[in-house]
Amino acid sequence: AQQLHGALIHGVMEKAYPQFMMPLAPRGSTNRRIRVGFVSSMLRKHTITFLFRGWLEGLDKEAFECFGYQLDGQEDGVTAELSEQMEHFRCLKGELSSIAESIQQDALDVLIYPELGMNRHTLKLAALRLAPVQCVTWGHPVTTGLPSMDYFLSSALMEPQGAQQNYTETLVELPGLSVFLNAEGTPPSTKSRSDFGLVASDVVYLVPQSLFKLQPAHDALYAQIARQVDRARFVFITNSGAHASEGVVSTFAQRLARAFGEEGLNWQDHVRFVPGQSEPDFLALNACADIFLDAPGWSGGRTTLDAVSVGLLPITWPGRLMRQRHTAAILDVLELPELVATSAQHYVELAVELGQSSAKRDERRQVLEQNRHRLYGDSQVLSALSDFLRRVNS
Repeated sequence: AQQLHGALIHGVMEKAYPQFMMPLAPRGSTNRRIRVGFVSSMLRKHTITFLFRGWLEGLDKEAFECFGYQLDGQEDGVTAELSEQMEHFRCLKGELSSIAESIQQDALDVLIYPELGMNRHTLKLAALRLAPVQCVTWGHPVTTGLPSMDYFLSSALMEPQGAQQNYTETLVELPGLSVFLNAEGTPPSTKSRSDFGLVASDVVYLVPQSLFKLQPAHDALYAQIARQVDRARFVFITNSGAHASEGVVSTFAQRLARAFGEEGLNWQDHVRFVPGQSEPDFLALNACADIFLDAPGWSGGRTTLDAVSVGLLPITWPGRLMRQRHTAAILDVLELPELVATSAQHYVELAVELGQSSAKRDERRQVLEQNRHRLYGDSQVLSALSDFLRRVNS
């Protein structure tokens, strides 16, 4: 489906902008720095920049000349910081053709899209040929299907065996989580359980993924856990914007009512909806919870990293696609493989086991605290990314 979608977009853009569809010859790499560009509408306070900022700022300036392009005119303090840190940084607005011309005139060797799929304007731009080598990362963790995209830069820990079959791009597996993260994050606020409508005796399971990522096939998991754990309370986030509409929440509540009803339970005794929070308050909510339940259909990346940053234990059930395996990779780094389920039944068993025993939670939380530093400042990532950039320009 993604390949058909990519081919359709590519075909439309080829008709509209034929001047940007021709292959571009490599500049050659003798005695010069490699020019690398990063283009996105998310080069601001956003999950994409949280994950990939280390790439934008961390490449060796003696070997690489880096360019940042922020689209759509959405700029903030993080945009300003990137503008100061990067050698070249431009906020591009206006017609697509003028944006494309501005990027192409910089004569890049490699153009990297930190995500494709979350912004229609960026997706259209990516269907063009603006650099000899064009890459996308796992900011939106599915193949683009675009003939114009050469490489998919992914994480070795997140990809299953034989993963190339899931991509139209050539898959490149960078070491570890593939990101270079800064350990110094936003501290949580001082909010407590009572601020979120929770009580001390609740066993709080946090499910912080957007509701549209929670599949009906998995609704029964929450009810099965609730049937076995006294005072189990599941906290869901309604988020903001289009995904927070009353219809989305109402539909999801109806699904939960059916699932809990099949277990002889009233869903309202076990579920609490919390509106979207500021970053400090969201971290405080994580700190108040007992267990993080990863969404089997679409695993947490930033959400899981936020959880473990405040000591919250995640449970996950990875699937066959990269987007279902982020949390499993994070638990691999933390040396907590026992929190990775192998089936739906095993997922419920793990959640029940931890929910029933605060001692077991404390034991595993201690391991998390001991190993959490391994998530940050992974120098192997920048070395491998640099090697890749040199290789495709040799």
